[in-house]
Amino acid sequence: MSCSGLKGMSLGGSGKVKGGSGKESPLLSSIEWSFLRKMLNEGVFEIKPRISEQGFSYRYILKDLGLDLSDEEFASILRKLNETGIFEKRHYDSIIACPECGGTIFNIRYHCAACGSTNLSYGEALEHLTCGHIDLVESFAKNDYKCPKCQKRLRAIGVDYRKVGRIYRCVDCGFVSPSIDARTYCTKCGHRIEEDAEILHGYSYLTSEDKIRSVLESGELVLQVEETLRKLDLRHEVNYTVKGDSGMSHTWPFAVWVKSTSSMSPDLMIEFLLRGDRDELSSKIIKTAVKKVDAGVPAVLLLTQAKPDKTIKQVGGNLNIKIVHVEKPDEVSKRIRDAVKELMKSL
Repeated sequence: MSCSGLKGMSLGGSGKVKGGSGKESPLLSSIEWSFLRKMLNEGVFEIKPRISEQGFSYRYILKDLGLDLSDEEFASILRKLNETGIFEKRHYDSIIACPECGGTIFNIRYHCAACGSTNLSYGEALEHLTCGHIDLVESFAKNDYKCPKCQKRLRAIGVDYRKVGRIYRCVDCGFVSPSIDARTYCTKCGHRIEEDAEILHGYSYLTSEDKIRSVLESGELVLQVEETLRKLDLRHEVNYTVKGDSGMSHTWPFAVWVKSTSSMSPDLMIEFLLRGDRDELSSKIIKTAVKKVDAGVPAVLLLTQAKPDKTIKQVGGNLNIKIVHVEKPDEVSKRIRDAVKELMKSL
């Protein structure tokens, strides 16, 4: 048989999709494995966004870890690692974006509430109790402490004038007020931001050292499976998706052609439960059996680090799901070879 397996580190292959996209989480790609290794080596276990001119960005993480990825590619990796449970996604912050250009950097301008001018003064103010005129202290001082309105001299605080705090005064129209009309403008296109601003949400992604180590150790088992299939010269595809009789699409980590490379359908599917206990293994067997029947798959090999008991093995055998227990990556090659040989005898 000629091997048509995916070239190189092919765990990122999309596989063959028949009638729709699968909902199960596919295997990690070589880039994703590399990213997790770099996170572990650098001791980075939380990825926080930073605000850029176009919203939230994780670009600094790519530079820190030396990864040559686009923002779109990295966003896809974060989304996938969250879906697989390796990362936990949490809301980090929210900002607004300009509805015209999408910019997220703004400035605030103060306008006169009466005429709209930005020619304003701000400072301590006095009220002339005699005529009720309110103005900045400097306006009274420039007029030799005579009221600019009635021209009467200020005599004694609390008698004919009082302090009223700080106010804004429009230089153009003279309007005074303790409050101001603050308007927000996009620094990129100049658009005034009112109630039409778009709200952008930023998310952080958290994980742990133990979780990354566990994933990377399990990943070695997956790599060993593909290496073994290549050495056996068996056609195989990664993340192979099949549409079942129910209309649902099912993704299998590995599809293997044992009998004929030209056959339309694979002879064997390989599924994984890399970590877990016996209860999780029992649940995985049932779910795999449902997928197997719906997709019309002839045989399934379930590779797991959870040790099965006799009952679990018997249930798997009755459902034509061969359970292969491995603890270390170097055990994978022999287990796969034995399982394939056994399958070839039954075909």
